[in-house]
Amino acid sequence: MGPYDDILGLERPVSRRHVPMPRADRAKQFMPFAALRGFDDEIDDRGTLRDRRKTLSEDEREAMDVCVRELTKQVERGERPAVALTVFTPDLSRPDAGNEWGSYAMITGSADRIRSVEREIRVDGQWYSLDRIDGIVLLPQ
Repeated sequence: MGPYDDILGLERPVSRRHVPMPRADRAKQFMPFAALRGFDDEIDDRGTLRDRRKTLSEDEREAMDVCVRELTKQVERGERPAVALTVFTPDLSRPDAGNEWGSYAMITGSADRIRSVEREIRVDGQWYSLDRIDGIVLLPQ
C-alpha cells in the first residue's frame, strides 16, 4: 500500500469562505510576464543578420563602369540584356547601423532602361540606384 492510497478516492476540497475563481482568471495567472517592455523585440532585432558594406576597389569600380556602359549601349539599341545585380540595402531601422550596415540581395532580370543623370537602372520594372549596386554581371541570353 502506497503513502497516498487513503486520499486517492476523495473529492477535491472546496473552500467555504472563497468563491471558486473563474477559469479565464485562473489562466491569466500562468501567462508569461514581460518585466522589460520592448526587450523581446530588441533581442529579436539583434538576431537579424546584417552585413557591413564592402568598399569597392578601383578595379572593381572600373569593371562596373564598363558593364554599365555596355548595358547602356544595349538598352539604347532596344535590347533587354539579362543582368545580375548585387544590391546593398542599408538598415535604416537601427540608429547605430548607419549606411554601412545592411543586407545584400542578388537581383536577376532584364534591364530595360538606364538613367545616366539619376544614376539608376531599371530591371524588370524596378528602379535600382547605381550607388547601392556593388556588382553587375551581364548574363548570357
